[in-house]
Amino acid sequence: MKGIWKEEEKTRGFFRLAAAVLAVLPIMSCGHSVNTIENTDKSMKRDFVANKRVITDKTTASALQLRRIDSVTLPSGFLKIQAELRNAAKKTFQFSYRFLWFDNHGMLVETPAGTWIQKSIRSGDTAFISAVAPTAKCKDFQLKIIERK
Repeated sequence: MKGIWKEEEKTRGFFRLAAAVLAVLPIMSCGHSVNTIENTDKSMKRDFVANKRVITDKTTASALQLRRIDSVTLPSGFLKIQAELRNAAKKTFQFSYRFLWFDNHGMLVETPAGTWIQKSIRSGDTAFISAVAPTAKCKDFQLKIIERK
């Protein structure tokens, strides 16, 4: 009889452990989304940038959604760009980005600040990245994004 009780106890222990693992597994496997609250009566005026996208990495393109790009010319004459990105993946998305700047003739403006900047966005969250052109001669830009692994 003692052997039967021990087997029953082992079985109950196994089922308790399995239930605990199954309860915790969804929490560990899914990213946590982020709730956002914002003003519904927008008073800001955006200068939306129509954009063309060249997608070479479909994984990054599907995980990191570009919601919009806005631009403004500052009083100093410098161009400022701001992009809103949303992480549609189920986990935190880590990436690097940089802006390339071009003059009014479409020529690349060489800058020492052309380094890649690292960023991460939690699952379901949005983030803004921005940059100010290095000179007032810059009239156009490209935003480059790569996934960090």
